[in-house]
Amino acid sequence: MDVNFSQATISDIEYLTNKTVELQTYESKGQSFQETLSQQFHDLIKHWLTQELSSSNALLFLIHSKKELLGFAHIRISSVPNEFTDDKIMGEVQSLFIEKKSRSKGVGKTAVEFIEKLFAEFNVDFYEVHYVSSNQSAEHFWRDCGLTVHSVSARKRLKAKEN
Repeated sequence: MDVNFSQATISDIEYLTNKTVELQTYESKGQSFQETLSQQFHDLIKHWLTQELSSSNALLFLIHSKKELLGFAHIRISSVPNEFTDDKIMGEVQSLFIEKKSRSKGVGKTAVEFIEKLFAEFNVDFYEVHYVSSNQSAEHFWRDCGLTVHSVSARKRLKAKEN
């Protein structure tokens, strides 16, 4: 499959927002710790992504073939937040979303190769990806891309959720 990449623009904000919400919804299913999302979640995600489009530390790009949109990725580059290591610049894959009909066709791995080339151009020492523990597809995908689990976080709700 021929895969191309182009920088997302403000005209893509609805697609980026809807797919980010879709990803959040998917990842929240089956979680023992249920996030309490704002009623304005969609609008807040849209506002945040709009800001990210103009951030010098972020890049959002569309993944497409000549005929159709295959997904998108959202990456960030920042300074390592401590002085404990010789690593100075880190990358983060905020989101990698591949349309359902394009999964298991190499699109995601091609996108990761593209992301890693971008990170290399910016002298990124390492990058991180975060996904929920119940997302077994993400775990297998990222492991197949050569990532290893580095840290684990756990949560406990202290306030009961209001219905």
